[in-house]
Amino acid sequence: MTESPRLRSATGGFPLTEAHLFHLVDVSEGVQSGSSPDVPGDRLFTTGSGAVLARFASAVEDNEPRVDIEHWSAEPPGPGDGWQGESGELTVEGGRLSLASGISGIPADGLAKDFTVPPGRYRVAVWCRGRQETVAAWPDCIEAGELPRGTERWLIRLWPAS
Repeated sequence: MTESPRLRSATGGFPLTEAHLFHLVDVSEGVQSGSSPDVPGDRLFTTGSGAVLARFASAVEDNEPRVDIEHWSAEPPGPGDGWQGESGELTVEGGRLSLASGISGIPADGLAKDFTVPPGRYRVAVWCRGRQETVAAWPDCIEAGELPRGTERWLIRLWPAS
């Protein structure tokens, strides 16, 4: 019998995107740099190894998307209508996860400092919505000297790979 998926832990925050990018990083002591993920191009994200686990491609060059990270016991259901999604796999070496900006590595605003998952191999589903709204809002925000904040939404779900 298959285990019913249970949400084990969750956190969320507002990473700064730089050059369209932000990252999921393992900030555990002793985790080596590994191989950085490729720039996603037409994809929502790509995965790497070591400290930089995944690289995400925002719809606009600079903004502060709302990003929620969830750790599940098994594959969870999808988030519902209106989300664009992709999936992949990654390996967590240390287990202390955080979000960081795409170029300078600035930690995300509002993210729990100690979001941990056990080391191991994970399936990851990445969902995004609000991309068109963010593109539409971006020129007015930039003209006002602000960045769009929370218009683009991301949901990152991890669960153990079988």
